[in-house]
Amino acid sequence: MSETNEYPTLRYTWQKAVLDVFREFEPESLPGKIYAAERAIAERLRDGIQPDELELIAIEDAHRALHFLFPRRAERKQESFKKDVA
Repeated sequence: MSETNEYPTLRYTWQKAVLDVFREFEPESLPGKIYAAERAIAERLRDGIQPDELELIAIEDAHRALHFLFPRRAERKQESFKKDVA
């Protein structure tokens, strides 16, 4: 199996920022990547276009994965995200 740096086909533009978090190998770069992913999702939810059911599931899955893998960072940002979505 060959290794590639290409992104898989992504359905939603905000998913690239989320994928960047999981592709980051430098711990000091993770906070910025996580912030960028959270901002990309928040901006998508505020853009005035209602996400369909599949996108809502994808957003929930992304948040769950970020929170599970990076719990301390995600907990601090959870309140900020809730304010952005409201």
